[in-house]
Amino acid sequence: MSKNLKDGLPLEASGLEWLRYHKGCFIVMMERGTAHGRPDLMGVTKDGYCIEIEVKRTVADFKADQEKRHRVDEWTNDGKVRQLYYLVHPSILEKVTPLLPAGCGLMTVNPSRRSLARMPELIIKVRAAVRKHSRQLTDAEKWELCRDMSGTLVTAICCHPSRRRWHTNKKP
Repeated sequence: MSKNLKDGLPLEASGLEWLRYHKGCFIVMMERGTAHGRPDLMGVTKDGYCIEIEVKRTVADFKADQEKRHRVDEWTNDGKVRQLYYLVHPSILEKVTPLLPAGCGLMTVNPSRRSLARMPELIIKVRAAVRKHSRQLTDAEKWELCRDMSGTLVTAICCHPSRRRWHTNKKP
């Protein structure tokens, strides 16, 4: 296994790349700390829908997350998360596949193949269901999400032509 896959960066970087360039998210966020109850990666699409990615490197971490389902359920019951994916280290893929919660997606990386950004290629093993009760985030909720998570997340706001007001310092 590549040493880079164990150091923490490439799984998250591959997930961020996927959110930004494959899902078209104009807001992408990554947790830098160990804040409990916060997603590892999150993106907001140009249409205002939220996609969450939980990164798991061990089977124990994956199982522990299942015990914290109340955290995810709060967001999903509120309709804020449209899709939830687990991005796992390739070494645990076979062990966690039977443990995958219904409706969640499962992804891993192929360390021998690189994307255009030179990150390990992301492979979707199970597509996440689109939650029918999900709703678009309001502009105020997008601002609140960025503000609340800015202490522990690296936030990149990329301009979409219809969202030019995001470049101002004023709240909507």
